[in-house]
Formats: sequence, structure tokens, C-alpha cells
Amino acid sequence: MTVATDGGTAARISQRSATDTSSYEFRTVRGGTLVFEPLEEYSTVLGRSTRTGRELVGFLDVDDWNAIRKAVTGRGYGAGIVHQLPEFDPEEVR
Repeated sequence: MTVATDGGTAARISQRSATDTSSYEFRTVRGGTLVFEPLEEYSTVLGRSTRTGRELVGFLDVDDWNAIRKAVTGRGYGAGIVHQLPEFDPEEVR
């Protein structure tokens, strides 16, 4: 995920490098595909990493932005997220 920092420059915030795309999750919905990044947290009690959730990081193969907007608002995100996250090229995430 890329966010603006002080001075308007962009910084990548992610648990993995931009080139490691092997664990993205895809959910096909009406209008395109939602791209999620699994989130993990290390547990000292278990002694290993545990999956704690997932983060919506972008979209793929979008052909209807209104349908995508409905899909993300139905999952609890604000409708404006469609303007904040990138639309990936298939080569970037698969």
C-alpha cells in the first residue's frame, strides 16, 4: 500500500516487498476483482506467525466501478476507497 508522507512524497507501507506477490488473495465480484494482502502477526505464545486478517490493497480487471463500489461498501469499506487504491495490471499481482 502506498501512502503520502510529509512533503507529498509517496512511501510504500507493506509487510512484504513490492515484488513478492505470491500470497495475494483475489475475490471476484460483479465489476472486477478485489485484491487483498493477508496480514500476519508473530505470537510469542505460539512461537510462530498467525494470520490476523487481510487488507484490501487494490483492484484488478475492473469493468464497472459502480459495482466495485457496491462490493467494497458491502464489506464495510467507505465508497471513497475506490479512488484511493490502485487498479493493478494482471502482471503485477499474478
